[in-house]
Amino acid sequence: MRVIISRSAAAYLRTEVRYLKSRSPAAAIRFTEAVAEARRNLEIFPGIGQENNDLPVAGCKTWVFGDYLMDYMRKVDVIEIVAVRHGRMAPLVPDQEPDRDFE
Repeated sequence: MRVIISRSAAAYLRTEVRYLKSRSPAAAIRFTEAVAEARRNLEIFPGIGQENNDLPVAGCKTWVFGDYLMDYMRKVDVIEIVAVRHGRMAPLVPDQEPDRDFE
């Protein structure tokens, strides 16, 4: 199954590679290789990961690869990686807190 990456996920990946490269080029290479392997695994095993009820989109799954989490959606003929984040980061969800200042 073909795997595509959303613009926001691709932007995060580019930012993370730049960050890692500035501190450790070897870490940036390892991260890039891990992302490529994760993408290949999604192509081969599109059901990996588990449903994530913390995300506001039904059917979105999260898969852990190394220190990172990949949120993805399986569609009819494609898998879309919608977000990638470090495991210590909170899920990328809209703010559910109501506006308290009433402005």
